[in-house]
Amino acid sequence: MLFSSPFDKFTHPAYQQIIAFGPTIIPAILRELRERPDDWFYALRLLSRENPADGLEDFSGAVSAWLEWGYRNNYI
Repeated sequence: MLFSSPFDKFTHPAYQQIIAFGPTIIPAILRELRERPDDWFYALRLLSRENPADGLEDFSGAVSAWLEWGYRNNYI
């Protein structure tokens, strides 16, 4: 489902259920990000309490930063 508002996306019940898994879901989110890049950055920041993409303005750079973070932290 596509959402025009980030608020609508991040407050959607399905998105909230994923976040409710806690940090144990990080590897699955990173696999999804690697295979089908999408905006998982809010969930990753919330779950990891980190933001390796801080200051990056382009989507592909943010994806790369999170995937590199995942490799460094043994999530991938």
